[in-house]
Amino acid sequence: MPDPKTEAEVAALIDKLGACLQDQHHNVALSTLLSLYRTVAVQHPCCTQSAANTAMTAAMQIAMAARGTAPSGAPIH
Repeated sequence: MPDPKTEAEVAALIDKLGACLQDQHHNVALSTLLSLYRTVAVQHPCCTQSAANTAMTAAMQIAMAARGTAPSGAPIH
């Protein structure tokens, strides 16, 4: 668990990024965030494996949340 200072920094950055992306289409916002995540992860080899593990966990959580939310064959953009 991150220390309180790190948690506060993360929360502040989430607010800033959210403000930057609030007027973007959600597909653009998601692509932007994933591209940024990937870029930072590979630029810092000390964190690359941890970032990959975190991304896999997030992917599984998203997949579980998506189950049953869109009818089979629903259009995807």
